[in-house]
Amino acid sequence: MNTNQNEPRVKLLTIRQAAGVIDRLTEYRIRQLFRAGELPCVKVGKRYFINEQTLINTISAMDKRKDSKARIEELDALIERLYVDNASGKVTYRPRIF
Repeated sequence: MNTNQNEPRVKLLTIRQAAGVIDRLTEYRIRQLFRAGELPCVKVGKRYFINEQTLINTISAMDKRKDSKARIEELDALIERLYVDNASGKVTYRPRIF
């Protein structure tokens, strides 16, 4: 077998190995992501495999989306506390009263 030494090697992980790479992901959650099509995988027989770099990139992208969504919700909450006086056009901030 003649392989090219310059080709990058692809490391395929099982579900258990993938759960070990990303601390906050359980094997169950990884299976859910596979079945939902949110995490690309290869199924061989009854076993799922994922490229290690793809796993890292996909989870990073999910984290960025989650951070963006949280920021948007935070800004929406801030906007809700703004008060616009229609007569003068003046915008004031209504602080939360607990």
